[in-house]
Amino acid sequence: NKEQIIGIMSSIYQESRWDPKAINTKSTARGIAQWMCSNKSGCRQEDICNYVNSKYGTNYRPVRKGDIADKTNFIDMPLNYQVDGLINELRSNKFKNKLSKVKSSKTSVNACDLWTKHIEGVSPDDAHRKWINKSRTEYKSAFG
Repeated sequence: NKEQIIGIMSSIYQESRWDPKAINTKSTARGIAQWMCSNKSGCRQEDICNYVNSKYGTNYRPVRKGDIADKTNFIDMPLNYQVDGLINELRSNKFKNKLSKVKSSKTSVNACDLWTKHIEGVSPDDAHRKWINKSRTEYKSAFG
C-alpha cells in the first residue's frame, strides 16, 4: 500500500538519497541500499553482483576495504541494476519472512521502522532512524 511504499522509500532515501554511487566512508556500505561487504556479516554486495552479472552479462564485483576503484566495482553499477538487485534480494527466502513484517504495517512510520529493523538490521537507537522522519514527511507530501 501507499503507506508501506512511503516508509520504504524514506528509509532508502535516508541511506543514499537514491544515489547508486553513495559511499559510507566509515564502512564498506555502498549503493542505494548501502549494502555491506564484510567478513562478519557476509557480502550482500556479492549477492547483488552475482544476480546482476548473470542477468545482464556484466562483470561487477563487490567493493572490499582497500580495493582500488575501477569500472567493475559495485559502486559503478547503474541505479536500475541496483533496484533490480534489491527487488530480487527481497524475493529471496532470506528476506521473505522479514518483508512480510513490513507488508503487515499500516502506517508509513511503522513500515519505515520495520524496514530499518528487519531488512537493514538497524537498531532502534541508531542515529540513522532519527533522520528518517524528515524523509518520510517529504515522501508523504509527494504522494499526497
